[in-house]
Amino acid sequence: MAGGLDRVYPKEHTGLFRQVQEHGAVVSELALGVRPEARSFPRRNRLTSGLSIGSVVVEAAEGSGARHTVYHALEQDREVFCVPGSIFSPASNFTNRMIKVGAKLVMGIADILEELNLAVVAERGKISSFINHI
Repeated sequence: MAGGLDRVYPKEHTGLFRQVQEHGAVVSELALGVRPEARSFPRRNRLTSGLSIGSVVVEAAEGSGARHTVYHALEQDREVFCVPGSIFSPASNFTNRMIKVGAKLVMGIADILEELNLAVVAERGKISSFINHI
């Protein structure tokens, strides 16, 4: 999180916060009571990418926060997956550029599972319960 664990931001995500607490882990390197600030989000993204096998970016303009996650993922030797978008849409500029320089193009979940050698898991249906919780 970009603030202390007692500071759900935005407040509308309180339900999601509780679901993640019950089924996963909520992580922050900031002390309780610390409010989220703009400068805290790139730090949070570093933690997110570090805890992940890979990061998937669906849409991102060149100046978006998703680029911090991608750059951290690359520094941490994690996989980067991007969904291609229209060349006429500013919301696709970053993802398309990342694909151009080597991010893995994603057309669906099968592409990610195959790249991570998890296709066998998906065939056995074990991944479906995981996906339903996302």
